[in-house]
Amino acid sequence: MKKKSAIISFYSGEGFDDQGRSFSEILKWDYDSLESTHDYIQWLFPLDVASAYNCNAPILAQEDIDTFLNSTELQHNVIKALLVMLEFYGFSLNAAGRIVRSDRFNERATNWINAGNHNLLRITRILKSLSMLGLNDYAKEFFSALQSVYADYPNIIRKSYGYWLNAIE
Repeated sequence: MKKKSAIISFYSGEGFDDQGRSFSEILKWDYDSLESTHDYIQWLFPLDVASAYNCNAPILAQEDIDTFLNSTELQHNVIKALLVMLEFYGFSLNAAGRIVRSDRFNERATNWINAGNHNLLRITRILKSLSMLGLNDYAKEFFSALQSVYADYPNIIRKSYGYWLNAIE
């Protein structure tokens, strides 16, 4: 039997990221940890290209992507990670499956809706990763929620909006 890649082991709950942290441990972090730690997002939302900001980040091989696409467990875990980040940004997933602004949106938005904020790049990564890992509906739903934010803050997030649009296409 072939050994699982680091990202599959991490997402399966059997392995750790390059800092020795487990998937479930990261999902329990508070907002301050999610904001101030910069090397976890590439593990929660991996891509098939190297990260410009974390040389130790996993790079998805086609075999990894295929494993995610064929595993309900892994896709469920991606959704868990998404829910944590949605809450962090001030969104929630409602009963109808729509991503909407939560009651805490205004409070949480002050943390990321400002020009040049690193969270704008994180959102691009999340959208790309969701699409790549077979969760296109979630990517599109998140983008829809972001479109609403863009309507309210066009001068702040104009450049990022273009990246977000490209990420879901």
